[in-house]
Amino acid sequence: MTAPVAPQPPGPPEAAVAAEPPPLELEQLQQAWPRSVLDAVRQRSIPIAAALGEARPAELAGSTLTVAFPPNAAFHLTLAEDPKNQAILRDALYEVTGRKLQLAYELGDGPHEEPSEPEAQITSEEDFVSLIKDTFDAREVDE
Repeated sequence: MTAPVAPQPPGPPEAAVAAEPPPLELEQLQQAWPRSVLDAVRQRSIPIAAALGEARPAELAGSTLTVAFPPNAAFHLTLAEDPKNQAILRDALYEVTGRKLQLAYELGDGPHEEPSEPEAQITSEEDFVSLIKDTFDAREVDE
């Protein structure tokens, strides 16, 4: 004779397994942009982070984020539109927000009110070399 099998407790509901991230607001993205999103981009590409430093989240419609550049930043907008660079930003946004966002770009009407980072103060040759290294992810080579 075999022993009766105890019934198994039910598993977790499907909703608990695949939890939906909390709603995302444009204001949250605007606040996170300079400190979190650009830092995540910088870890992937310093030049693209510099180009996106002039941009700001302008609109969030569903899962599409519109990123606005000032009118004098058309070159940086062109860089951002490159598919490889869009992937860098999308990955950084996913890392920060937990959402897969589609991207749209535009040139805004005027300059943004606040700079993303203060201007680097170059007071010596050492500061200049350090700035070049950081900007271009470069290193010194001894000859």
